[in-house]
Amino acid sequence: MDNKAKILAKVRKCMALASSANEHEAAAALRQARKMMDKYGLSEEHVELSELGLEQIESEHVNKPLWAQALLTIIGRAFQCTVFSGYRTTSFVGRAENAHIAGFTALVLMRQIKQARKRFLEERVSNMYTPAQKRKISQGYCEGWVSAVQATVLEFAAPLREEDDRKHTRFMQEIHNKKVTEARQPKSATRGNKLAAIAAAAGARDGDGVQLHTPVNGSAPIPGISFQSQPA
Repeated sequence: MDNKAKILAKVRKCMALASSANEHEAAAALRQARKMMDKYGLSEEHVELSELGLEQIESEHVNKPLWAQALLTIIGRAFQCTVFSGYRTTSFVGRAENAHIAGFTALVLMRQIKQARKRFLEERVSNMYTPAQKRKISQGYCEGWVSAVQATVLEFAAPLREEDDRKHTRFMQEIHNKKVTEARQPKSATRGNKLAAIAAAAGARDGDGVQLHTPVNGSAPIPGISFQSQPA
């Protein structure tokens, strides 16, 4: 931790103490926080951004297909993170602990969907199809799988507030010192393709076996996710 990070950590600690029920302690903590902010030229935005973290994972895709973009966005939403797409990378920005869990979750679900897709293609797709047809079928299956996971997430995930989304974007801009742009939205493989649409239905059935659970203690502000396959 560098010197600035240590100072910001002390400011955040004072800010937390400023909410104390003891008026004298709260006032003293707030004065101390303001004193440090003035001394080191820190703004409230500096303090707010210091609470955020970034978790970056690698991607096999240069241009991510629709299903991959959708899955990563869903995961970000589940953990109150904004998702940024880079060259063969995906970044989750949010509260540090949430960003870390979102990154881990993405790795797990990406591995699961690829395993499910592999089984589907090996066991249920005939070799009579051309490579181009198989590619569409593969993409359609993944889109269906992700749609089922999305439905589960929407049961409990609170929408990301616009002010938090702007804060996350500002955080990324501070890191990269450049404007952050949105990724190009790819087309769905199922549009006008019957084979992909049929595969999507199969993917949705398989994806329905992925279960997401909130913490039992109710103390965590962000839902936790576990991965279990429903018995056949």
